[in-house]
Amino acid sequence: MAEPAGQPDDDRESPPAWADLVRRHPVPQWVQAGREPVVLEVSDAGAALLGVRPGELRGRPVRDILDASERARFDAGELAFGGRWRLRPALGEVLDVELRPARLSWGGQDALLVVLGDMRAPAEVEQALRASQTSFRHMAENVPGALFRYVQRPDGTSAVFYMSPRCVDLWEVEPHVIERDASVLWAMVDPEDLPGMTASVLESARTLAPWYWEWRITTPSGRRKWLQGTGRPEAMPDGSVVWDSFILDVTERHQAEEEQRRLRAELRRAQQLEALGRLAGGIAHDFNNVLTVILGYGEALQETLEPGHPARQDVAELVSAARRSAGLTRQLLAFSRRQVAAPAVVDLATRLEEGALLLDRLIGDAVQLEYEVAPGTWPVLIDPVQFDQVVTNLVLNARDAMPEGGRVTVRLANAGDAVELSVTDEGVGMDAETLGRIFEPFFSTKPEGAGTGLGLATVHGIVTQAGGTVTVASTPGTGSRFTVRLPRAAVPDAPPSPPEPAPAAVTPLRGRVLVCEDEPQLRRYVARALARAGATVREADHPDRALELAAMDPPDLLLTDVVMSGGGGVDLARRLRAQQPHARVLFMTGYLGDEQARTQLERGGEMVLPKPFTGEQLVAAVRAAMRAPAGGERPASP
Repeated sequence: MAEPAGQPDDDRESPPAWADLVRRHPVPQWVQAGREPVVLEVSDAGAALLGVRPGELRGRPVRDILDASERARFDAGELAFGGRWRLRPALGEVLDVELRPARLSWGGQDALLVVLGDMRAPAEVEQALRASQTSFRHMAENVPGALFRYVQRPDGTSAVFYMSPRCVDLWEVEPHVIERDASVLWAMVDPEDLPGMTASVLESARTLAPWYWEWRITTPSGRRKWLQGTGRPEAMPDGSVVWDSFILDVTERHQAEEEQRRLRAELRRAQQLEALGRLAGGIAHDFNNVLTVILGYGEALQETLEPGHPARQDVAELVSAARRSAGLTRQLLAFSRRQVAAPAVVDLATRLEEGALLLDRLIGDAVQLEYEVAPGTWPVLIDPVQFDQVVTNLVLNARDAMPEGGRVTVRLANAGDAVELSVTDEGVGMDAETLGRIFEPFFSTKPEGAGTGLGLATVHGIVTQAGGTVTVASTPGTGSRFTVRLPRAAVPDAPPSPPEPAPAAVTPLRGRVLVCEDEPQLRRYVARALARAGATVREADHPDRALELAAMDPPDLLLTDVVMSGGGGVDLARRLRAQQPHARVLFMTGYLGDEQARTQLERGGEMVLPKPFTGEQLVAAVRAAMRAPAGGERPASP
């Protein structure tokens, strides 16, 4: 057996001066001192023999290292005489060793240098070594990541002493290549992650704190991966730091986290759009009430003025401005998905063909509009006028993205169980920030005054209300592609479309009309217009009041707003029909306040007069409703 580390000539020499000699000595040994002896220092060979790390022995009571059967001998002081002892330094089997103590002075205190001799037979030692190697090899080959030992030298160079076979799964490089040249690992690190990773290794070396980092790599085959590394550093006598480390592929986790972030962002965006939609719809509802009054009285005043009257042109401008404002409210309602729709089974290919000439005129000569329509596209259920608005808004948006001109391509084809419409331009494109807000109402990248910021918001609202989706793909300088997916129609025939208001008849209205509207000005205007047309009109500002009047004198027609502060018109109609099953109802609205009301109106066969409306349109709708079959069914013809 090799000789233990000798004692220095000067007993007063401090331990650090020769503690390094004990640690590096090839003979298994430790230094102990104190009345309750503790391990002050241990050689790497001694820790290896005991199957623990050196740091797990330093400062540990010697009594705790012994097997329980030996503690009585230890308490009697027999360890100072050496001999054969049974140790149990960690969980596992008992180790038989020969201890050879020698007294020395350690920093001014009495100490023992204890040399350990393995008492197992050479064959037993060889067998244990082979078992240990097999166990480690099995572990290294079956763990999901890579085990390796990495060293950072004082001169800044580094090396890999050992790399497990699973490294090929991570880096696509064989272990011997990495052990020969560790720089191949650093070369794969993403340039954005390299500074942070380098700093993490240096900080761990400086503080000897456990190392942890996550970074991206690009493998020789071009695959992008996320790796996670952990390691425990240990300082070496020559100033190097060695990490026993474990690297794991965490790409799938990062992909899942990215998908979660995307879904959360989409949810936040949907919630924001829903909140804005409710606000926009509410504003449009109140605005439509005012516009109806302005339009009605404006047109009535215009009819009373002679053609040469100086105020006639002023009134015409007022009516024209009100109609333009009505168009704005329609866009707000389409965005908020509270607009009254008239869905029908539509052949989109035919609809595109019919609108091609108008679109050509709208986009101008500098833009070339091309169509790629696949044969046999399925019909979809959508309001045809709203579909035209979707196409027009997307094409005009593409045109505006190409101030110098270019090509806009409209494609239509079946995709899965849906029909896909895409509009692609060669314009300036959009960055990520713009893409995140592109469907927000009033958001626009155009110069001030060049747009309302409602075009794409309207597209989003119409498509969503029709049960479809709209997405956009774009990067700066590469143009944009908007893709609309509408579900294939599940019904063979189109549902009945609402009747077009018939021109006002010369004959007066005959019948009793109960008007329920909570907006006083609008209610007075509607009652006055119907009374002038010959109807007998009663007014109610609340659904409960309307039911009271109907009970006293049943009306021929209930004309009610859908959204009112005192209750909904749909619920009013249901309560009235419970009392009078054959009651006829005409709803007037420009805003469907909730999903239930919209569903009942659009699918329940109810007649709806959209706001704002003129007096002529009002009288025509009331006349058609009074001719309709009782009980909420639509008439066969106006």
